[in-house]
Amino acid sequence: CLVGSEMCIRDSYIREHFTEDIGVHDVAVHIGLNSNYFSHYFKCRLGMSCKRYINIQRIEKSAALLVNSDQSILQIVYDCGFNSVSAFYNAFVSYYAMSPAKYRRLFINPKRL
Repeated sequence: CLVGSEMCIRDSYIREHFTEDIGVHDVAVHIGLNSNYFSHYFKCRLGMSCKRYINIQRIEKSAALLVNSDQSILQIVYDCGFNSVSAFYNAFVSYYAMSPAKYRRLFINPKRL
């Protein structure tokens, strides 16, 4: 749960659908709120935009797949809901301060070998 019971519904929806092409509008419609109101409410409660929160879910999932699977980076990009390799790469480098390939080399799960 994010913050309070009303945010649980939003968090649950985001966690179930972040691998799809979703945005603020989709989340707001799902819970029956105006997109602008929801966007403002989300940012006030969490200190980040809904879009950023969705991207963090995608980035963290991709990081787990990088170290725990043999999937190609390209497959991970699309399995985690990114629309392009460049969007994924930029978001990943911004969050982890290293490329996905370097992250995989540094943190590969030895159980996977």
